[in-house]
Amino acid sequence: MSETKEISNPSWERQEGESSKAYAAFCIYRDYGVDRSIAKVVQMYGENGTSKAQLFRWSSKYSWVQRCNGFDTFTEQQRRKEITAYRQKMSERHAQNARAIQEKALYALKNVDPSTLSNSELLKYLESGMKIEKEAIGYLPVPEETPVLIKERAKENKMADDLLAQVDMFLSKFGKPSQSEELHDRNDSD
Repeated sequence: MSETKEISNPSWERQEGESSKAYAAFCIYRDYGVDRSIAKVVQMYGENGTSKAQLFRWSSKYSWVQRCNGFDTFTEQQRRKEITAYRQKMSERHAQNARAIQEKALYALKNVDPSTLSNSELLKYLESGMKIEKEAIGYLPVPEETPVLIKERAKENKMADDLLAQVDMFLSKFGKPSQSEELHDRNDSD
């Protein structure tokens, strides 16, 4: 079944040959959502004299489960479209508000006499301006080393120092080969 046909004649609408009573029972079943069950329809619709067995026959004959799957998929798609449209409008509104706030702040900032600011206030303006500029060009700062990384690096440096000390001790104990021994060893290998 094509998508266009599904939308123009959705399976959750009244089916050919489906009585108004059967369709009304289906609508009750459909509208229960994820908690739907024939038992719940019996509680609500059974007062009209329709038996549980009749509801099961209608459910089977008119494919209530499959129709509800189609209905659930369609309503979820509609919900996602609405949320996406809402998010888009919200983003546009927030961007407009942000521009208005920026304009007011820049106007007020232009009218500030720098000589009336304390050194700490001037420093805050400078730091804020630098931060905003970096963010505007997509600058990503190098993360500061955490104390854990500093400790790990110190541990690695100590291990390297210990290893070098052991190598030095080994070489001093057994002595470095003389240049003539190295030359002799090289000649033997040729």
